Amino acid sequence: MSHALTIVMSERAPALPAIITSEGRKATKRFLEFFTANIRNPNTRLSYMRATSAFLAWCEERGASLHQIEPVLVAAYIEQLTQERAPQTVKQHLAAIRMLFDWLVTGQVVPFNPAASVRGPRYSIKKGKTPVLSAQETRKLLDSIDTSHVVGLRDRAQDRAEAKDEGERGNTREQAGTTHAEISFDEAQDRAQGTHSSQRTSPF
Repeated sequence: MSHALTIVMSERAPALPAIITSEGRKATKRFLEFFTANIRNPNTRLSYMRATSAFLAWCEERGASLHQIEPVLVAAYIEQLTQERAPQTVKQHLAAIRMLFDWLVTGQVVPFNPAASVRGPRYSIKKGKTPVLSAQETRKLLDSIDTSHVVGLRDRAQDRAEAKDEGERGNTREQAGTTHAEISFDEAQDRAQGTHSSQRTSPF
Protein backbone atom coordinates (compact mmCIF):
# COMPACT_ATOMS: atom_id res chain seq x y z
CA MET A 1 0.00 0.00 0.00
CA SER A 2 1.48 3.38 -1.02
CA HIS A 3 2.26 6.21 1.38
CA ALA A 4 -0.15 8.48 -0.56
CA LEU A 5 -3.07 6.22 0.39
CA THR A 6 -2.14 5.50 3.99
CA ILE A 7 -1.63 9.19 4.79
CA VAL A 8 -5.40 9.78 4.77
CA MET A 9 -5.87 7.44 7.71
CA SER A 10 -5.81 9.84 10.66
CA GLU A 11 -5.63 8.85 14.31
CA ARG A 12 -9.38 9.50 14.63
CA ALA A 13 -10.25 7.17 11.73
CA PRO A 14 -11.02 3.50 12.39
CA ALA A 15 -8.58 0.82 11.24
CA LEU A 16 -9.08 -0.72 7.82
CA PRO A 17 -11.80 -3.41 7.99
CA ALA A 18 -10.42 -6.94 7.82
CA ILE A 19 -13.25 -7.85 5.45
CA ILE A 20 -11.64 -5.43 2.95
CA THR A 21 -7.97 -6.22 3.49
CA SER A 22 -8.65 -9.96 3.21
CA GLU A 23 -9.78 -9.37 -0.38
CA GLY A 24 -6.30 -8.24 -1.37
CA ARG A 25 -4.55 -5.13 -2.61
CA LYS A 26 -7.10 -4.19 -5.27
CA ALA A 27 -10.04 -4.07 -2.84
CA THR A 28 -7.97 -2.29 -0.18
CA LYS A 29 -6.76 0.34 -2.63
CA ARG A 30 -10.25 0.92 -4.01
CA PHE A 31 -11.65 1.25 -0.48
CA LEU A 32 -9.10 3.93 0.43
CA GLU A 33 -9.60 5.75 -2.88
CA PHE A 34 -13.29 6.08 -2.06
CA PHE A 35 -12.41 8.37 0.86
CA THR A 36 -9.66 10.31 -0.94
CA ALA A 37 -10.68 10.71 -4.58
CA ASN A 38 -14.45 10.59 -4.08
CA ILE A 39 -14.98 12.56 -0.83
CA ARG A 40 -13.19 15.87 -0.43
CA ASN A 41 -14.75 17.20 2.79
CA PRO A 42 -12.71 15.88 5.77
CA ASN A 43 -15.70 15.76 8.13
CA THR A 44 -17.82 13.83 5.62
CA ARG A 45 -14.87 11.56 4.93
CA LEU A 46 -14.49 10.68 8.60
CA SER A 47 -18.25 10.20 9.11
CA TYR A 48 -18.55 7.94 6.08
CA MET A 49 -15.47 5.97 7.05
CA ARG A 50 -16.89 5.31 10.51
CA ALA A 51 -20.31 4.39 9.09
CA THR A 52 -18.99 1.97 6.47
CA SER A 53 -16.40 0.46 8.81
CA ALA A 54 -19.07 -0.20 11.44
CA PHE A 55 -21.25 -1.95 8.86
CA LEU A 56 -18.40 -4.05 7.46
CA ALA A 57 -17.33 -5.06 10.98
CA TRP A 58 -20.95 -6.06 11.70
CA CYS A 59 -20.95 -8.24 8.58
CA GLU A 60 -17.61 -9.80 9.50
CA GLU A 61 -18.93 -10.70 12.96
CA ARG A 62 -21.65 -12.71 11.20
CA GLY A 63 -19.18 -14.61 9.09
CA ALA A 64 -19.88 -12.86 5.80
CA SER A 65 -17.16 -11.99 3.29
CA LEU A 66 -17.30 -8.90 1.09
CA HIS A 67 -18.78 -10.87 -1.82
CA GLN A 68 -21.39 -12.51 0.43
CA ILE A 69 -23.01 -9.23 1.45
CA GLU A 70 -26.54 -9.19 -0.01
CA PRO A 71 -29.54 -6.82 0.27
CA VAL A 72 -31.11 -8.87 3.08
CA LEU A 73 -27.96 -8.45 5.17
CA VAL A 74 -27.88 -4.69 4.59
CA ALA A 75 -31.60 -4.48 5.44
CA ALA A 76 -31.05 -6.40 8.68
CA TYR A 77 -28.26 -4.01 9.68
CA ILE A 78 -30.36 -0.93 8.91
CA GLU A 79 -33.27 -2.39 10.88
CA GLN A 80 -31.04 -2.95 13.90
CA LEU A 81 -29.50 0.51 13.56
CA THR A 82 -32.99 2.06 13.43
CA GLN A 83 -33.65 0.73 16.94
CA GLU A 84 -30.47 2.36 18.25
CA ARG A 85 -29.96 5.61 16.36
CA ALA A 86 -31.95 8.60 15.11
CA PRO A 87 -33.55 8.29 11.63
CA GLN A 88 -31.30 11.00 10.19
CA THR A 89 -28.22 9.12 11.40
CA VAL A 90 -29.48 5.84 9.96
CA LYS A 91 -30.12 7.49 6.61
CA GLN A 92 -26.58 8.89 6.61
CA HIS A 93 -25.14 5.44 7.32
CA LEU A 94 -27.20 3.90 4.54
CA ALA A 95 -26.09 6.63 2.13
CA ALA A 96 -22.45 5.95 3.02
CA ILE A 97 -22.87 2.21 2.46
CA ARG A 98 -24.58 2.76 -0.89
CA MET A 99 -21.88 5.14 -2.09
CA LEU A 100 -19.09 2.80 -1.01
CA PHE A 101 -20.54 -0.18 -2.86
CA ASP A 102 -21.23 1.94 -5.94
CA TRP A 103 -17.53 2.79 -5.89
CA LEU A 104 -16.55 -0.85 -5.42
CA VAL A 105 -18.83 -1.90 -8.30
CA THR A 106 -17.33 0.62 -10.72
CA GLY A 107 -13.88 -0.53 -9.62
CA GLN A 108 -14.89 -4.14 -10.37
CA VAL A 109 -14.26 -5.25 -6.80
CA VAL A 110 -17.84 -6.55 -6.31
CA PRO A 111 -20.43 -7.40 -9.01
CA PHE A 112 -23.40 -5.43 -7.62
CA ASN A 113 -24.48 -2.95 -4.96
CA PRO A 114 -26.33 -4.81 -2.17
CA ALA A 115 -27.54 -1.55 -0.60
CA ALA A 116 -29.14 -0.11 -3.74
CA SER A 117 -32.60 -1.59 -3.08
CA VAL A 118 -32.61 -1.11 0.71
CA ARG A 119 -34.84 1.70 2.02
CA GLY A 120 -34.08 3.76 5.07
CA PRO A 121 -36.45 4.71 7.90
CA ARG A 122 -39.18 7.30 7.42
CA TYR A 123 -39.52 10.37 9.56
CA SER A 124 -41.81 13.37 9.43
CA ILE A 125 -40.63 16.93 8.99
CA LYS A 126 -42.77 19.64 10.55
CA LYS A 127 -43.12 22.70 8.37
CA GLY A 128 -42.88 26.11 10.00
CA LYS A 129 -41.23 27.42 13.14
CA THR A 130 -44.18 28.61 15.26
CA PRO A 131 -46.18 25.99 17.19
CA VAL A 132 -49.98 26.21 17.22
CA LEU A 133 -51.33 27.71 20.44
CA SER A 134 -53.98 25.98 22.50
CA ALA A 135 -57.30 27.70 23.24
CA GLN A 136 -56.13 28.71 26.74
CA GLU A 137 -52.83 30.04 25.40
CA THR A 138 -54.65 32.01 22.70
CA ARG A 139 -57.01 33.56 25.26
CA LYS A 140 -54.08 34.48 27.50
CA LEU A 141 -52.31 36.12 24.57
CA LEU A 142 -55.37 38.14 23.56
CA ASP A 143 -56.05 39.26 27.13
CA SER A 144 -52.46 40.46 27.51
CA ILE A 145 -52.78 42.99 24.66
CA ASP A 146 -53.29 46.57 25.80
CA THR A 147 -56.50 47.77 24.08
CA SER A 148 -56.44 51.30 25.50
CA HIS A 149 -55.08 52.63 22.20
CA VAL A 150 -55.70 51.98 18.52
CA VAL A 151 -52.53 49.93 18.01
CA GLY A 152 -53.55 47.46 20.69
CA LEU A 153 -57.05 47.17 19.25
CA ARG A 154 -55.59 46.48 15.83
CA ASP A 155 -53.18 43.85 17.16
CA ARG A 156 -55.92 42.11 19.12
CA ALA A 157 -58.22 42.03 16.10
CA GLN A 158 -55.43 40.64 13.94
CA ASP A 159 -54.45 37.97 16.46
CA ARG A 160 -58.11 36.96 16.91
CA ALA A 161 -58.50 36.57 13.14
CA GLU A 162 -55.31 34.52 12.88
CA ALA A 163 -56.35 32.26 15.76
CA LYS A 164 -59.75 31.70 14.15
CA ASP A 165 -58.13 30.91 10.81
CA GLU A 166 -55.73 28.41 12.39
CA GLY A 167 -58.61 26.77 14.27
CA GLU A 168 -60.57 26.31 11.06
CA ARG A 169 -57.56 24.71 9.39
CA GLY A 170 -57.13 22.39 12.36
CA ASN A 171 -60.78 21.31 12.13
CA THR A 172 -60.37 20.62 8.41
CA ARG A 173 -57.38 18.38 9.11
CA GLU A 174 -59.26 16.48 11.81
CA GLN A 175 -62.25 15.94 9.52
CA ALA A 176 -59.96 14.66 6.79
CA GLY A 177 -58.22 12.38 9.30
CA THR A 178 -54.83 13.87 8.45
CA THR A 179 -52.33 15.14 10.99
CA HIS A 180 -49.91 18.03 10.57
CA ALA A 181 -46.97 15.60 10.59
CA GLU A 182 -48.54 13.51 7.83
CA ILE A 183 -49.14 16.59 5.68
CA SER A 184 -45.58 17.72 6.21
CA PHE A 185 -44.23 14.27 5.36
CA ASP A 186 -46.29 14.11 2.16
CA GLU A 187 -44.99 17.51 1.15
CA ALA A 188 -41.42 16.47 1.90
CA GLN A 189 -41.88 13.26 -0.10
CA ASP A 190 -43.35 15.16 -3.06
CA ARG A 191 -40.50 17.64 -2.91
CA ALA A 192 -37.94 14.83 -2.96
CA GLN A 193 -39.65 13.33 -6.02
CA GLY A 194 -39.74 16.69 -7.79
CA THR A 195 -43.56 16.83 -7.94
CA HIS A 196 -44.19 19.46 -5.26
CA SER A 197 -45.67 22.71 -6.54
CA SER A 198 -43.38 25.71 -6.64
CA GLN A 199 -46.06 27.73 -4.87
CA ARG A 200 -45.85 28.21 -1.14
CA THR A 201 -48.59 29.29 1.24
CA SER A 202 -47.63 32.50 2.97
CA PRO A 203 -47.79 32.41 6.79
CA PHE A 204 -50.92 34.28 7.87
